[in-house]
Amino acid sequence: MSGPPPVPTRKAKRVSGWHNNKRYEEKEENYENIRFSANAKDADEKYRIMLNAYEKYKKQNEELEKETKELQLQVSEAGTKNGSLQNSIHELNLRLESEKNRWQHKINQSDIEVQTLKKQHVELEKETRKYQDALGKAKSFHLGDDHISNTVELAKMISGIAVLLEEFTSVKGKDVSVNEVAANELLLHYKCAMRVGEGKGKPVLSAALQRHILEEIFRFIEEYLFQSKIENQQQSPLSLQSSDQQNEHPQPQQPPPPQQQQQQQQTQQQEIDQQDSEKRAHSVVAIGRKLSLTRQPQSPIPVQMSTIEQENTDNNHLEAEITAHMKQLCDLVQQLSELREGTDDITRLTPINIRQQVCSVLGSRGFCIDKHPFIDQLTDTILKTAGKYRQFKNKEKQTESHERAEKIAREIILLYFRLFAQEPVPEFTEFVEAGTSLQVNIMEGTWDDHEIDDLEVEICSFPLISVKGKDDVRKVLYKSAVLTRQRTANME
Repeated sequence: MSGPPPVPTRKAKRVSGWHNNKRYEEKEENYENIRFSANAKDADEKYRIMLNAYEKYKKQNEELEKETKELQLQVSEAGTKNGSLQNSIHELNLRLESEKNRWQHKINQSDIEVQTLKKQHVELEKETRKYQDALGKAKSFHLGDDHISNTVELAKMISGIAVLLEEFTSVKGKDVSVNEVAANELLLHYKCAMRVGEGKGKPVLSAALQRHILEEIFRFIEEYLFQSKIENQQQSPLSLQSSDQQNEHPQPQQPPPPQQQQQQQQTQQQEIDQQDSEKRAHSVVAIGRKLSLTRQPQSPIPVQMSTIEQENTDNNHLEAEITAHMKQLCDLVQQLSELREGTDDITRLTPINIRQQVCSVLGSRGFCIDKHPFIDQLTDTILKTAGKYRQFKNKEKQTESHERAEKIAREIILLYFRLFAQEPVPEFTEFVEAGTSLQVNIMEGTWDDHEIDDLEVEICSFPLISVKGKDDVRKVLYKSAVLTRQRTANME
């Protein structure tokens, strides 16, 4: 006997996957309809079946709830981690932006520093070129075109002085009285063929006066600038007197024994070495002290002077002191160059640079005060020298002559220093002697070209100013001014 047909059931669906790195499998069943089989006999069995199903479902539900809580916890943790990661990402973005801004600022600062360094590099290159130029100038003695002592300005100054001298020594005019005896003696001294008398020879006398005045000026300048020299040995009057007395009454002396002679020689050598050491130690200030002593009043009676007079008195020998100290410094540096080891050129060339700089300063500002005693004395010397040979009858002419003499004195002393600012120093005291054949390359005068062979020098009124270079090649800065005459051999 067949029973009722079986209860249709839905086939279980197996689900598989991965969770927390573990493989899981679940069965999905349809529990909507629970039917009892026909074999169920009573309610207890049905109850048991339902209880088993309940327990089964309850257990599955608990597992699902547990899994749900775990998943919720995992979701919560994931959310927390996600928030933390989001915060970390935000912080990292902020840090990244901050670092980006910081590095961008550094890049900008580096760009600014690079630009600054480039500017400094350019400035240093300019400064280096400046020092190189200065070093080149230190090794070169050429005076620039804007220098007051350059050859062009020097030639203009010399030409102006020559014109001043020619105007000052003019002996033409009714207001001029010529001392013919003294004038002819001067012409004879210079071996001139011309003589003054009956209105003749005045141009030659004027030229001779120019030469005579220039020679007196050069002599006066040399005495003024180099009058104070250090004496190698000084003896007191007592020592001289005692030595004279010993010479008057010589006493025979027996030669000392050899050992005593050797000791005396050693003692004398030590004294000589000590004296030389003291001289070298005081050589720099010796001239300054001596010049300072020359400024002290010799009268024991104190003289009241105003502040301006005192300052003028203290400054009277300033140019001479500067010149003396310049020479001392040049000599000391020259000794340093010779006695100390070294291979640089600056030390060897420094004395020349010192001379050029100091003489340029003195040639620009020297004696530029009113009533300078040197200018006054030199002016008097010029006037007295010219006054021996000619006199002015008119006071106005005398005043004009005094003004010209003062201007000549000032211009020539400035020219003197500007010539010494050259390297090499030009020769400027070389007068052409009478009877010398004409040389158009170094002489200036009035003659025709076809007469040159028949003429010679009568008198040289202004010296040749020239520089001797290599191989004795002469560079003429200013030609000598001469008056000519017929050759002596052709003269009757």
